[in-house]
Amino acid sequence: MNYLLFVERPKLGSRLDQPSAVDRVTGTQNIDTLTNRAPQTVTTSDVVLHKDTMGGGWTYNNGGRLRAEDTVVGVWVRVSQGGQVIAEYANPPTVTKRGWDTK
Repeated sequence: MNYLLFVERPKLGSRLDQPSAVDRVTGTQNIDTLTNRAPQTVTTSDVVLHKDTMGGGWTYNNGGRLRAEDTVVGVWVRVSQGGQVIAEYANPPTVTKRGWDTK
């Protein structure tokens, strides 16, 4: 199984109208045989999410962001067997528009 996590990482002090960077966290995990009868849980590698806050009473002259918190905005999973993709899942489905191999 290959997975791709999309993590939005806003920067403290960036203007609210500026889009935040979206990091792509990739990984591979071997899994047991899948069945449609029981849910299966897969553990991914750890993903560090940051949370920053500007000190009390301080502001940015440009009206920049006073709080910045990373957020997982999507996940895309591909299950392969014998080198061929046999199943795929994306949540939300629109993350596929970002492309699997796009950097």
